[in-house]
Amino acid sequence: MKPRRPSLEVIEFLINLAIAVAMFCVVYFLIAQPNEIEGQSMYPTFNTGNYVISEKISRYFDNFHHGEIIVFHYPVDKKYDYVKRIIALPGDVVSLQDGDVYLNGKKIVEGYTSGKTKGGVFLGDGESYSVKEGELFVMGDNRLESSDSRYWGTVKFSDVVGNVIFQYWPLTRLRFLH
Repeated sequence: MKPRRPSLEVIEFLINLAIAVAMFCVVYFLIAQPNEIEGQSMYPTFNTGNYVISEKISRYFDNFHHGEIIVFHYPVDKKYDYVKRIIALPGDVVSLQDGDVYLNGKKIVEGYTSGKTKGGVFLGDGESYSVKEGELFVMGDNRLESSDSRYWGTVKFSDVVGNVIFQYWPLTRLRFLH
């Protein structure tokens, strides 16, 4: 008995499936990925259980800006990804004084924060830090609940996963982020 050959429909389905899987892999590994927000460190911007999309292209060009929200590998344990806001770029001097954040000697007006900013182990109140080349100083918006650069230091460019560009859950907070 002669073995049956797969029908054209089956072959076409398998080809389309392979193309779809390849496209998904390209998008997920090179262009964008979903991320779940865990914890309250970015409140009020994000809450636990919110979902966002981070784009990965700008990280290849080290194209970072003050105030951007990024996803990065936690410097203390790289198996975890954190979401924080960029406060200072290479060459910037960041300092904390009486609950306020200063960038290059000027107080930052931050309408997105929750509470005053206290010092940490890496950068305490009344101290300054000059950000080195290839590094970013990041903080959570909920300064009283955030473990960030004040405690464990800067984030290397190579640890950045991407920039958060879109929030898609909950639907009531569906929005693009700048």
